[in-house]
Amino acid sequence: MRPVIIDSGGANLASLQYALERRVVDIAEAWTLRGCEGREYPAVVLGFRGGDVEVQVQEPPVRAAARREGGEPRVEPGQAVRVRVAKADVETGEVALELAR
Repeated sequence: MRPVIIDSGGANLASLQYALERRVVDIAEAWTLRGCEGREYPAVVLGFRGGDVEVQVQEPPVRAAARREGGEPRVEPGQAVRVRVAKADVETGEVALELAR
């Protein structure tokens, strides 16, 4: 984790606060899914982020991007899907999900 240096000459405090809050949530979500690699969970499609699908896992409550392989069927916002945990790294706060077939 890189330290954040606050520039007293005009750092955008709201932006810094958002980044810190997002980081805390990312670490908490990774902590929740630690050791769950390979497990599948029900989720709902929220939208799209780049080539990935943004999902909300129902239980445990985690919001993350799920990788969609090229041959995967199309999904739409609001659609129920299953996702598989590919990675949950507490140190970096990274959660990687994949759409399950």
